[in-house]
Amino acid sequence: MNQSKLNWIDSLKGLGVIIIIIGHILYNSQMTLLLKMIYSFHVPLFFILSGFLDNRHKHSLPNYLNRRIKRIIFPYVVFVIISIPLMYYLINRGISFDEIMKGIVYFDSRIIFNEPLWYLFVLTEIYFVNAIININSRKLYVKITISVGLVIVAYICYLLKDDKLRILNHFGLNRLLVCGIFFTLGLILREINDRYKDFLNYKPYVIVLIFLVWSLTGFTNGKVSIYSMTLNNYGLFIIAGISGSLFLILLFRKIIDGENFLCQIGNASIVFLGTQWLWIVPYRDYMADNGIEYTLWYDLLSVVAVVVYILIVLLFEVIVGKLKVKVKSKKENG
Repeated sequence: MNQSKLNWIDSLKGLGVIIIIIGHILYNSQMTLLLKMIYSFHVPLFFILSGFLDNRHKHSLPNYLNRRIKRIIFPYVVFVIISIPLMYYLINRGISFDEIMKGIVYFDSRIIFNEPLWYLFVLTEIYFVNAIININSRKLYVKITISVGLVIVAYICYLLKDDKLRILNHFGLNRLLVCGIFFTLGLILREINDRYKDFLNYKPYVIVLIFLVWSLTGFTNGKVSIYSMTLNNYGLFIIAGISGSLFLILLFRKIIDGENFLCQIGNASIVFLGTQWLWIVPYRDYMADNGIEYTLWYDLLSVVAVVVYILIVLLFEVIVGKLKVKVKSKKENG
C-alpha cells in the first residue's frame, strides 16, 4: 500500500487521536451526548485500522515479531519508564510498588500510572496471537468465522467476568477477546478491499445510512469503556463500534486525497497515546482543586489545552526528525 493510499488512514488516525484526547479530558463532563458518541467507537476504530494495516502474511515469524517489538513493545517500555517517576514523584499520585509491578504487566487490568498504555499492551497480545495463527494467510471465510467466534466467546466471557471467568480480568485477556473482534474485522476489510478495488468507495447514501445506525446504537447504549469493561448492552456496543468506525473509514476514503495536518497527527499517534495521561491527570486535578472542573470554562480551556499539546508534540516530532536526518547524514559521510 503506497503512501498516497495511506493518507486517508493516517488522517483517520489523526482524527482518532484528537477524539481520544478530548474523550479523556472531558470524561466526566456534562457533554453526555458527545461522550456517548466518542466512546462508542474510538477504541474499536484503532483496532480495526491496526488489523487493516497488518501484514503478518508477508513476513516470517521472527521478522514479524522483531518489527512489532520495535514499533509497539519498545515505545511501551519507554512510556512506562517515563510515566512511573512522573506520576509518583512529580504528580504525587501515591502509587505503591505493588501497583507499579502489576500495572507494568497489566495484571489486574489496570495501568494506574498511565492508563492509555493498556491499548499498546492488548495490541501486543493480539499481534503475538496473530504471529502464531497468521490469520492474514487464511481464507476469507475462515477470517469471518474467527471474527464471529470471537463475538460469541467474548460475550460469554463478558457475562461471566465477575464470576466463573474472573481469571480473564488478569493481563487484559478479556480485553484481548473484545478488541480481537475489531482487529479481525480490519483484516477482513483489507482482504475485501484488495479483492474489490471500489469496495470502500460507497455511494453517499450508504455512508449516511451507516451514520444513522451508529448514531442510534451509540446514543442508546450510553458511554462505554473497554478499559473498565463497561460495555452496557453488548450487542449495541458491537454494532456501534463497527458502524461508527466503518462510517469514518468510508467517509475518509472518499474525501481524503493528499497529505494534510491530520496525517501529521496520525503519524505521531503512539507519542500522543503515551504522553497524554501525563498532563491530563494533573490538569484535571488542578481544575478540580480550584472548582473549575466540568464547567463551561473547563470545556473551553480544555480545547485550548488540547490544541497547545498537539502543537508541542508535532514540534517535538519535527525536531526529532531533523536530528535523525543529521545523524544519518553523518554516518553516510563517514
